[in-house]
Amino acid sequence: MEKRDKTNKNMPKKQKTTKPNEIYSVPNILAKPKNKDEEEKQVMLVNRENNESNLQITWLDTIQNLSPRDLGTINKPELYPGSKVDWNFNRGVQRAKDDLMLLDFLLKNLRPYYRRQIISSNEFDNVIKEYLSIDASDTKLTREERDKTLAISAQMLINSLTIIQNNMPAEFIEVLKQTGKPYFNMIEAITNYAKTNNDKSIPSINIPDSLR
Repeated sequence: MEKRDKTNKNMPKKQKTTKPNEIYSVPNILAKPKNKDEEEKQVMLVNRENNESNLQITWLDTIQNLSPRDLGTINKPELYPGSKVDWNFNRGVQRAKDDLMLLDFLLKNLRPYYRRQIISSNEFDNVIKEYLSIDASDTKLTREERDKTLAISAQMLINSLTIIQNNMPAEFIEVLKQTGKPYFNMIEAITNYAKTNNDKSIPSINIPDSLR
């Protein structure tokens, strides 16, 4: 018994193995996911980061920021005689296009409840009214601008009639077509006028076959 105890005492002790320090990064986690749910979460995380990065490159990094001087020159150019007015106006145009691109993105991706908050707002209504120049006494518009506004308004009305037709009882569709024929003939006349005179200021107006 004593001999066996001495033998055990003389045996070298086993060395404890230590795990190397793991570097926790997205690639390592994806390479060795704990389970399927964890893997899906990490993939979504990477996709989300890539998506946010792409959106930042598209809008935030390229958006045209307007300075106070830009705004002042656009508002009252006579107060800035040394400014290059066209340069400031072009910056304003680009900023407006950037904002419209962002608005288009939001209207496409927000849930209906949040979209309604945008399109039912006073800000949106003011833009539409100013865009269509509803005020008939406005003398700032040129003849070219008035023609273009008329064509755009006509296309918007056609789009509205299409929506009405798609959501009304079938019994009234033929009535809608017959009532709108004189108007549609006028719309086609405007489009033909633009084509004949090569007037690119008047956008093309499309009448869907369902309304003809």
